[in-house]
Order: sequence, then C-alpha cells, then structure tokens
Amino acid sequence: MMGSAKICHCFRRLLENDHELNAYQSLREEAAEAFQPEADWTDPGALQKLVRINSTIRESLRHSPLAVRGVLREVMPKDGLTLPDSKNFARGTWSGVPVQALQVDDRFYERPEEYDPFRFAKTAGDTERLEAIQISGIFLSFSYGRTAWLVILLFPVLILVASAAVE
Repeated sequence: MMGSAKICHCFRRLLENDHELNAYQSLREEAAEAFQPEADWTDPGALQKLVRINSTIRESLRHSPLAVRGVLREVMPKDGLTLPDSKNFARGTWSGVPVQALQVDDRFYERPEEYDPFRFAKTAGDTERLEAIQISGIFLSFSYGRTAWLVILLFPVLILVASAAVE
C-alpha cells in the first residue's frame, strides 16, 4: 500500500512541475534508451542507467519521506544515557532523528522547498552514484533492513511500468 501511494505522489509532483522542465518526457526517453532490447527488463544492470529516474524517486522521497522520524532507538542501560551536553535519557526512553526536518533544511539542500526531480542527477558524478534507496546522514528514505531488496529492485521497475502506462 505504501509503495503505491509513493508512486502516485512521485507522479503527482512530477506532473505538477513538468511545464518548466519537461521532466516526464525526459524520464520516458531515459527508460526507452535503458531498455532497448526487451531482454533488458530482466537485467538488474539496466537499472543502473536510470540516473534521472533514480533522482526523481529520491527527490520525491526527500519531499515526502516515508516517516517523519527515523532511526528510532530505545535507551537500554539501567542508568539511562547521558549525552555530552549533560542531557539524560532514562531507561525505556525512545529517541530518533527528525527525518522530515532534515529533508527541508537549507543547510543540506539548496532551495529545499522546491521540487526538482533532477536534483540528485546533477550531483551524481562518475565517482559517486546516488541510488534512490541510498541513505546518508541527511537522507533517510529507507533502511538497509530485510525488505531493502524490495525497494532496490521493484520500486524503479514499478515507476517505469507506470510511466509506460500513462503515455
């Protein structure tokens, strides 16, 4: 259910802003080029060619993260946990990272309020590959838990199939 909602959100954001960028057509062209022979649909390596689609997914997740809090952890020591600034968390307290706040922080993203589907394609160089599911200290769209394979393999394919159907 969550996946289909995110795909709908991704397309809604993309189409809302498409008059300026012609992004939708650009994504269709990228997909057509990446999957020239029909056999490429079964080749996971073909997904590596989808730099703009990956960027669009990543930007959609940045603009509308799956969770507002992430990396939730419970304090386990009997004496609690004392931070370097002397704040103390009692045992049983839950803490986490404000994911949504990080995604719109101008210290980390230029013009964070704007939806730019190619934001991450512009920063992906030859040495740094930014995948839709790649997390960092400021981009926490997914974890590398037991269901990460589902996101890594299926989410880009679902986007492609949906974009082909919308033509």
